[in-house]
Order: sequence, then structure tokens, then C-alpha cells
Amino acid sequence: LDHQMAQYDEEIAYVDATFREFVEGWRGSGRQALVVVTADHGEEFGERGSWGHAHTVWPEQLHVPLIINGAGVPSQRVTDRVGTEDIAPTIAGLVGLPFPARDGVSRSAQIRTGTPPPADHVAALFADTSRFDSLVYRWHEGPYDLVVDMGVGLRSMCNVEEDRTCQSNIYREHNTEAEAMF
Repeated sequence: LDHQMAQYDEEIAYVDATFREFVEGWRGSGRQALVVVTADHGEEFGERGSWGHAHTVWPEQLHVPLIINGAGVPSQRVTDRVGTEDIAPTIAGLVGLPFPARDGVSRSAQIRTGTPPPADHVAALFADTSRFDSLVYRWHEGPYDLVVDMGVGLRSMCNVEEDRTCQSNIYREHNTEAEAMF
């Protein structure tokens, strides 16, 4: 475990240093840049007995960074959930380009002014995976996450505002909400 974690940390440090060199070189040329850093998945390091990625939909797999830096982007922390489908329309909005978002929502106004999009523009977020013979779905409908593992017949729900890593299954205690989400 320690060896794997150290190797992972080394990989991150290498990418970080290379990316820093690229951004500093770009900005040193006098050209403006909008820098966007994100990931398509997280990584599990033994949480819930799982290693790797793409076979569960727990927070350690789905909660990834979204860092945006550039002219007109104030330093802030946006705690709202943002789906990957929101990234392209957000970038387009920040650089003043139209983008025909079908599923996503531009967060450019929220980033510039701190004003979130109207509630009717933010849909519940869905995730799924079917890697390694798994079939797992996750539905987020604030403040709850519902996880349904079709392979083992498990239904789990957590209140992510109170339990950000979804360690407690409150499906039975909140059966009415859980069944409505299901």
C-alpha cells in the first residue's frame, strides 16, 4: 500500500511540475490563457475494499477537481456539484463564445459573480459504471445520493451534506425519499 501510494504521489508531482512549466511558459509569452484542470475519474485506495477506478460510483471515484484560472476568474470555492457536461459550456461562456449545451449548464456567470444558475437549470446528476462485470448506478438529488448496485442487489443512500464520503447507509431510515429516487 505505501509503495502504491508513493508511486501515485510521484506521478502527480511529475504532472504538476510539467503542467506548471507549460502554463508559466505560455503566460511568459504575453498571451492570455484560461487554464482549466479537471479529471474524468477519481481513484480508490482501499476504501470499501476497492482499488483503482471505473468500477464503483462512490465519492472517491466521482469527486474530482475542477480548477479554473484566468482573466476575469476571481479566486473562490464553488461547492455546488458540477457535472462533466457543464465544463464545455462553462469554458465557452468564460471566453465569450456561444455553445449549444444540450445537457450541461454554463457556470460562467456563477464563476464571475458568485451567483449560481437558477434551480430549474441544475438537474439531478446521474453516474453509472459497468466495468469488470459491475452494473452500478448513482443518482444525486440534493442532499441525497442513491447508489444501486445491480450485481449484488444493494441499495444505499447517504446525505452528502452530512456525510460527504457516504460512509453511512440511511436507505432504511429515509425509505420514502429513497424509494422515490429509485
